[in-house]
Amino acid sequence: MRKRHAPEVQNLLASLKAKMAVKGATSESIVSAFIKQHADVVARENLDLVYMALMKLVGHVGAVRAGGSTAAQLEMFVEFAVRKTALIRLPDGSKIHRQLQALTVHEAREHVQERTKPRARVPQSVKELARLLDTVEPYKATVRSTIGECWTEFQKSQGGG
Repeated sequence: MRKRHAPEVQNLLASLKAKMAVKGATSESIVSAFIKQHADVVARENLDLVYMALMKLVGHVGAVRAGGSTAAQLEMFVEFAVRKTALIRLPDGSKIHRQLQALTVHEAREHVQERTKPRARVPQSVKELARLLDTVEPYKATVRSTIGECWTEFQKSQGGG
């Protein structure tokens, strides 16, 4: 069973949010009021709060092409609105983050298939990944060819390699 992080903070925050939302309140004002009113609870559950914040940030970092990337990474797939990493579901149900250019075309196709199962909204980044795969797949040399390897061959075929 999964541990519920910062349970006291979550309960108190839900209550405060409900009270403040009646009058209309921004997220920032709710958080500020919460910190003022419940500093002791925040201190007590600080490690859980840091864990939750970092888990949320892991999903967002690398989503935008900025900071710390090599010129080659920025250059690759520039005409596709794809993230540099993908959260891949393994056969055992667990999930791992993988560099996009290191994925095999097969792994990426499975990821797209998993993310496009019937649902209300398919994220644009997944649609773009599918478009990238359609572009590079003809340049796959083997079953284990990575997206990066296929991209290099595609670029060569376009006279850019």
